[in-house]
Amino acid sequence: EKAAEIMGGLTTVVNAAGVLKGGAMGNVDLDNYHYNMTCNTQSPFEIMVHAIPFLKKQRKELSPSIVNVSSVNGKQAFAACVSYCMSKAAL
Repeated sequence: EKAAEIMGGLTTVVNAAGVLKGGAMGNVDLDNYHYNMTCNTQSPFEIMVHAIPFLKKQRKELSPSIVNVSSVNGKQAFAACVSYCMSKAAL
């Protein structure tokens, strides 16, 4: 809300942030999974939920957009960071 107010609206959202808490299958725990999934999938989802009402207010010629930046690890998994790779594939 504050960003849209300060900038006079919202035309684009770029979800480009992420975290990597490594751990191989067999050594990774549920806390690792929740950390990676919350930061890398839930956070962008929540940002989009809050941004969409502001994007819908924009004129169509401004092409309001959402860009989700993932990672090559979403397609090419690495054993030492299983939950991170899962989260990037989900995004």
